[in-house]
Amino acid sequence: MGPSTPRRPQKQRNHPSSRAGSRPPNNAPAGPADYESDAFYPEAAAQPQPAIPPQPLVTTQKQRENTIDEINLTVLKRYVPTIQDYTAMAHNATLFTWNIETGGWEETGVKGPFFVCNQEQQLSPTGRFIARACAFILNRSSPENAVFDLSTIAECELLEGQLLSTMTDGGQGWGFFMDMGKAQETWDAFRELWHNVRAAKQG
Repeated sequence: MGPSTPRRPQKQRNHPSSRAGSRPPNNAPAGPADYESDAFYPEAAAQPQPAIPPQPLVTTQKQRENTIDEINLTVLKRYVPTIQDYTAMAHNATLFTWNIETGGWEETGVKGPFFVCNQEQQLSPTGRFIARACAFILNRSSPENAVFDLSTIAECELLEGQLLSTMTDGGQGWGFFMDMGKAQETWDAFRELWHNVRAAKQG
C-alpha cells in the first residue's frame, strides 16, 4: 500500500550539525601424581551421591532477540561486509523513487525489511577516521537489494508518519514507506546516524 497523498520532498527540513581474550592454554607439564588424591576409597564410593537436577531449558525474550539480531547481522554482512550493527529495523518497507516529470512517487519493486546500519569507519586521506552508515532494504522479491550511503543524503524528513523521504546530493529523491508501528522509531535512528555521518563528512 502506498502513501495516500504523496508529496514532493521539501528542502531544508533537517540540516546536520557542522560538528559533528581468551585465556592462553596452560602448556606447563603436569606435576607428579599425588597418591592421596589418586587413591580409591571403597567406603567413599559406597556413599550415595546427591542427584544433580537437570538445568531447565528456558529461552528468555532477550535471548531470542539476541539470536534474531545475530542472524540478521550475518545476512547483512554477507552483502555489505563493512556493516557492524544496526540500530533500527522496520519489518516491512517499500522503496519509492521521486519522478520529477509526474511530480509524484513511483514504486521501484523493492520491498522487504529495512535496516539502519552502522559501518566501519573509513580512513580519510588526512589520516582521520570518518563515521559511515547506510540504509539497507533486504529485497524479498529478488536478489537485488537496495543500499543507501547516508553521507550522500542532503535532506530527509518523515511524511504522514510513514514515508521517510530523502533527497541525495545529486538531486535524486528516494522514499521508504514503512508500517506505522515502526516508522517513528526507524526515522529517529535514521536521522541520528545521518546527522553523525554528514557532520563527519563536512568536518
